[in-house]
Amino acid sequence: MYGKIIDAEYFALAWDDGTTDLDPALMPKSVELLTAFPNPFNQHVTIEITLPELSRIDLSIYDLGGRKMHELLKGEYTAGKHFAVWDGKMEGSISLPSGIYWVRLETEREITSLKLLLLR
Repeated sequence: MYGKIIDAEYFALAWDDGTTDLDPALMPKSVELLTAFPNPFNQHVTIEITLPELSRIDLSIYDLGGRKMHELLKGEYTAGKHFAVWDGKMEGSISLPSGIYWVRLETEREITSLKLLLLR
């Protein structure tokens, strides 16, 4: 497993489980936005996704008004599990208030989302 800081100013962290030889029988047939933990969260939340194949993705945080608050992952990712950590801040390192936010995963084939509860 490896990790890398996407942008130290915003504390966005992403990593994958390092698996390269995947058994197709064990892979999901569609994109899975599995979990966000802890949820509700205060300081940070870890978001886990599983991709069935090499995919171009956009994993972003939105407020209830549909405005994009923070882009977590964007680009081409291999099949398997991937993780992102969000610290409750929008682009520009501004802390967001307590409330409901949506993490949205968009691929070429589908869009899925999960509700997050930020408690300050």
